[in-house]
Amino acid sequence: VAFRGKDGKVGVLDAYCPHLGAHLGQGGKVTSEGTLECPFHKWTFRPDGKTDKIPYCRTEVPDRARTKAYHVREHLGMVYVWFDAEEREPEW
Repeated sequence: VAFRGKDGKVGVLDAYCPHLGAHLGQGGKVTSEGTLECPFHKWTFRPDGKTDKIPYCRTEVPDRARTKAYHVREHLGMVYVWFDAEEREPEW
């Protein structure tokens, strides 16, 4: 799922929420803070895949609460996404 954060950065995340597997591209939305919100339980994700908020979490959001974020590069109005099955760093 691709979206643009409040700071203008493009994020491309795994399509499914790590919590219960909701599809973030079907019913998910970009919030006024520039995060991507899950349609099920309103978890919000930053462009780097880290969970920004869990509405019912009373403590700091654990670092393991994140989704896969893909390497993205924007150049001349085009958005490029790096995908590598072996998860190697981009070669650009």
